[in-house]
Amino acid sequence: MVLAVVASFLRYFIIKLGSHYLNSQEPDQEAFCHRRHAATHKARFHQLHHCPLLLHSRRLRHRGLDDAVLVFGKDLGETVGRFYPAGGIVAKMGRIDARMEELSMSFAQSLEIRDFKTGGHSRDVLQLGSIIAEGLDMPLDHKLKDSLLLHDIGKIGIPDRILLKESPLDDEEWRIMKNHPEIGYNLLKNFDSYKEVSRIILAHQEHYNGTGYPKGLKGNNIPLIARIIGVADAYHAMTNDRPYRKALSTKTAIAELLKYNGKQFDPQIVEGFINGLIKHELITGMELAAAKALLLA
Repeated sequence: MVLAVVASFLRYFIIKLGSHYLNSQEPDQEAFCHRRHAATHKARFHQLHHCPLLLHSRRLRHRGLDDAVLVFGKDLGETVGRFYPAGGIVAKMGRIDARMEELSMSFAQSLEIRDFKTGGHSRDVLQLGSIIAEGLDMPLDHKLKDSLLLHDIGKIGIPDRILLKESPLDDEEWRIMKNHPEIGYNLLKNFDSYKEVSRIILAHQEHYNGTGYPKGLKGNNIPLIARIIGVADAYHAMTNDRPYRKALSTKTAIAELLKYNGKQFDPQIVEGFINGLIKHELITGMELAAAKALLLA
């Protein structure tokens, strides 16, 4: 019962406190949240609801400016780390599989409440990534599942004006969007049960040829699960509608994976993914042939 309450609290904490702190750069608002942090630390978590947010039309709106300086993850992660140090209740949760799954799903659903236009993306990436892992004979353990499910959790710190924009992002907006792996890392790294997951999330936008971000890692220096996320995430994004474009066809998406094979994507992962899609009858041999023909056209 206690663990269920903690899981619910953490979800509430991320939505309420996190979104406000991230999405406001007005000095008075920032000072307010620092005071609220201090009060919360002193009185535990019963005062968290005082951070001023309104829930409306399935998205969070804050009272203040919408031009975030995205440094919240580190601050929030350290704050939660103080509430639940190693050996405390969060460490105990790591030994209870059902509660860990509930907590991970709560994290993911917190993001979906904000980014409602791509709802279900994280769970679909979990399924697609599991297909890849199956082909590589990898165990479907908590590290794999949580990394797939929570890969975009850092987007909870991206301002609505960027996250929900209905046209392509400009250069400055992309610069801000590219902070999301680091926000996700900072958010989770202070939880003992999510330390490895946080490092994978930090690397999930790295490219196989070293042109990704945030560190420009290359090849096998990118964690294997991060490379899996890269393929599953890209395929799902391409084959689903976005506010600024319609979904690509299956053959076009497969052709894109093949085009950037060895560049953005690990060739082993791409091959395993395509074989898995065929095995699970998510694509046909004819669609694969059409993708290869499109690539050669």
